[in-house]
Amino acid sequence: MMVKKWTLTPNGKINRKALPEPDMSLLQGFYVQPATDTQRKLCQIWEDVLEVEKIGITDNFFNLGGNSLLVLKVLSRAKKVGLFPTVGDVWKYQTIAQLSASLQALDSHDAVEQLVEQMKTNIVVADMNKSKCRVELLHLDAPFNETYLRHAVNKLLSDEQLSYRALQQDGQYALVKVERSRKERNAMWRIFDGDQTDADSFADIQTRRLCDEIMGFDNELVGLAYLNHHDQQICVLAVHESVIDESNWQALVREFNGALALLLDEKLKNTGLVD
Repeated sequence: MMVKKWTLTPNGKINRKALPEPDMSLLQGFYVQPATDTQRKLCQIWEDVLEVEKIGITDNFFNLGGNSLLVLKVLSRAKKVGLFPTVGDVWKYQTIAQLSASLQALDSHDAVEQLVEQMKTNIVVADMNKSKCRVELLHLDAPFNETYLRHAVNKLLSDEQLSYRALQQDGQYALVKVERSRKERNAMWRIFDGDQTDADSFADIQTRRLCDEIMGFDNELVGLAYLNHHDQQICVLAVHESVIDESNWQALVREFNGALALLLDEKLKNTGLVD
């Protein structure tokens, strides 16, 4: 934007605090109005999130002031109107024209069935309301090493059997297969400090929290909480039982427990057994 006159500080420098607020609408191109219901929904979401009026389908999200935090707000708003872009979609398709073309809007009453028909290899329909959580509690007497811990957890959460999220439409549920980024996997688990957390109640509290989040079907169907309590490590694992059967779940837990025990052993730091 053009500034007719610079306001200076007493020492002759530009007074940045006196500069006018940027008008992001000046970065908009020639206005192209939305032509589909999906495009109209996305335009409204972008205008609300970016606080810019009359966004066209060829305007670039990031040129208008979009950033990583606002991307998350877009995803949250989109989910409420039956659109399910991912973080990667918004970064890859930076205009509404591009993004809308990559999406499948869930507008009909048979949305889940249509989605299953379109993506048979990626989706499994499940009667999720009647399902429960599988929970495992692991104890390790080993020194804490966050780098090695993250290696083990990321390997677990990258397993194909756990690569599903919940999709709800008109009271129906489906399991949608996804490819999570490392950042998305990191958001699925938390490390708690033993000096600020009661070790005796940790397992019960985190089991309830994880199961409440999972059974809410809001997003992820697997979660993990980890307590670093001096030289004792406590890990709570939870998964929706529709994602994986008991036998395969126990096999994953044993593999994870074994990897964790090795990775947390400081004697292996320089053996080359860990990346």
